This record gives sequence, C-alpha cells and structure tokens, in this order.
Amino acid sequence: MKDSEAYKDEFGNNYKDIFSFPINDFSASENVISYTLTSLDIYRFDLLVYKIYNDANYDDFVLWYNNIENIKFVKPGTVILFPSKKDIDDFYRNRR
Repeated sequence: MKDSEAYKDEFGNNYKDIFSFPINDFSASENVISYTLTSLDIYRFDLLVYKIYNDANYDDFVLWYNNIENIKFVKPGTVILFPSKKDIDDFYRNRR
C-alpha cells in the first residue's frame, strides 16, 4: 500500500492510501450487505458506517469498494455494498 501524498498524522507520518490498492484484489468471503442510500445517509455517511460496523473508520474503504470518489456527489436512492467487517480487516492484514 502506498503512502498518501495528501494526508499526514500529527507526527508528520503519511497515512496509507487505500486507493492505491487494486479493487480486484479484494474478495468478499462473507455476505455483502446491499443498502439504498437516503439523503441523511449521504449527509452523515460516517454515522451510517458506524451503524453497520460499530466503527466509522471504515468509511473510506466502503467508498473505495463502491468506486465512489466523494459521497457528496452520490444521489439518494443509490445502492451501495457493505462487505463484512471481517473481510475488510483480513484484507488490511494481508496487504501490509
């Protein structure tokens, strides 16, 4: 995984850039949840992700998985997919 050129932590370390992963490298082994977005989901995408994973930090992965650059450009009624938390965690562990 490549370092982000845009984002650094408070110590000056680059965050990893999830978008540097080829999307085809991820495969879901568990059920993937299909979800239809509302305008509130788009406005507070972090809360939706928290509701599904009990952790809002999976938002970038979900956007990446659904090939969405910015949630603000998505229209209500759009269907997105949420892979299992286990599959995402396994993907991260295996890619480091």
